[in-house]
Amino acid sequence: AFNNEKRQKLPVEWLLERYPSTPERANYCMLHDLGDVAADIGAFEEFYQARRARLHEKISMMINAS
Repeated sequence: AFNNEKRQKLPVEWLLERYPSTPERANYCMLHDLGDVAADIGAFEEFYQARRARLHEKISMMINAS
């Protein structure tokens, strides 16, 4: 049910509804490496590439630390 709720909205709409408090929303975005979530679908590619780069860097650091 939770994922279905997320699929029915743009990410920024879901975030604003689920986390109306700015500190809670910022914490969620930080925990999930979301960065800036765009308000329109046209910016999705840029969001995706930026998040992918952050996650790649994070995973590389974890692998190299072992």
